[in-house]
Amino acid sequence: MSVDIDHDASIVRSIESPDDLKVRADPLLMREVITNLVNNAIDAAPVNGRVELSTGRRSNGWPYFSVADNGPGVSDDHRHRLFEPHFTTKEGGTGLGLFMSYGVVREHQGQLLFEGNRRGCGLHGHPSTSTVQRLKTSSI
Repeated sequence: MSVDIDHDASIVRSIESPDDLKVRADPLLMREVITNLVNNAIDAAPVNGRVELSTGRRSNGWPYFSVADNGPGVSDDHRHRLFEPHFTTKEGGTGLGLFMSYGVVREHQGQLLFEGNRRGCGLHGHPSTSTVQRLKTSSI
């Protein structure tokens, strides 16, 4: 699925596991985390860029979601500060989005990880497994 957005970037969603992913999580908080990650990726993507959303299971069975873009990437200096409160590279940004997202995912016994290179980056969430709440990729 590909969707055009105001920033002229394409959002592509892929599901690597045909099974529903189930996680124990507050659905409103997880929606906030995913919205935050997607908005950051859209902001980082160049005009006519690409934002990729994917979900699946790691080899250990843990579910994951991933948000990646083909933007300019993150410098080494900034990489080490991404999850610090009030750190931002955006004009008018608060620097609380990734900090809050990191905390929410940790509170759910998961991890929020950054993977990047010179061009583009991805943030990967690994929530804990459970059968309480489904991570519905159709609502992303």
